Amino acid sequence: MDIIDISIYVTYLLIGVTALLAIVFPLYFMVTDFKKSRSTFLGVLVLGGLFLVSVVISTGEVYEKFGIDASGSKQIGGAIIMLYFMMLLAVGVALFSEINKLFK
Repeated sequence: MDIIDISIYVTYLLIGVTALLAIVFPLYFMVTDFKKSRSTFLGVLVLGGLFLVSVVISTGEVYEKFGIDASGSKQIGGAIIMLYFMMLLAVGVALFSEINKLFK
């Protein structure tokens, strides 16, 4: 092992520790101060609900060419429908913001 191999392993270790800390600290602060994190939980729940609605209304049509079963196809279709919902929401919020600026 030369210095480059050791440097790569140290870099992997530091990336792993950083990723772990980036996940653990926000979770710790969310649990310890629940009142401040209520809006975050609400946002996650709304996104989860939107994804469930998207999966329910997706067709689940199976495409043999890609080797995906009905369940995977339904999840992919749900993700695409959720993307459409989020894009419509973003455009709607931008339009509302611009129209609201006109009347101020």
